Amino acid sequence: MGKRKKNKSTEDKSAMNKYQVIGLGCLAHLYKCSALRESCGLCLKADPRFECGWCVSEKRCSLRQHCPVSESSWMHASNGNSRCADPKILKLFPETGPRQGGTRLTIIGENLGLKFDDVRMGVRVGKVICIPIESEYISAEQIVCEIGEASPSKIQDAPVEVCVRDCSPSYKAIAPKSFTFVVRCSLASRGVQIRVTSQNRYSLNDGS
Repeated sequence: MGKRKKNKSTEDKSAMNKYQVIGLGCLAHLYKCSALRESCGLCLKADPRFECGWCVSEKRCSLRQHCPVSESSWMHASNGNSRCADPKILKLFPETGPRQGGTRLTIIGENLGLKFDDVRMGVRVGKVICIPIESEYISAEQIVCEIGEASPSKIQDAPVEVCVRDCSPSYKAIAPKSFTFVVRCSLASRGVQIRVTSQNRYSLNDGS
């Protein structure tokens, strides 16, 4: 009987300690760097409290002690000059727009810069500059830019490219699908004349 009481007392004490810890507002975080962070950009966006970084040599997100020791083999967001190589463009929307410009192009991808300045001057559609919009930028994942006016040309399909700081091969992405420029054609430009008549001369100017 005494032995059973001792075990019960130990269990009660353990439960009480657990209750006290919870009551004090303590919270444990279980975090794995590689979980859902398969690209360099997503890895370096992780909460800096968890000290996740990109192991360049093994191309994975990890703690520093889990990456081979080298000055250049592990990157962390605390280094202001960090830049992820191998950017990728996965999706474009829309895929067509007028030559007159003004189309807002959304680019979804990986490693598309860690900060807006990385891509501020780095987006082109063919030879046309596409100006990124800072308020629409999502670090590493999304760029929204406004396409400028394209010069008249027989070539309608244009490659979309993103350069992260510079256009060296390791930091340049080209979309798998091209953007298609279309001609916005009005009836007047095609020589079509439209004549509107009405039996009631006030019906076309009544403010309705």
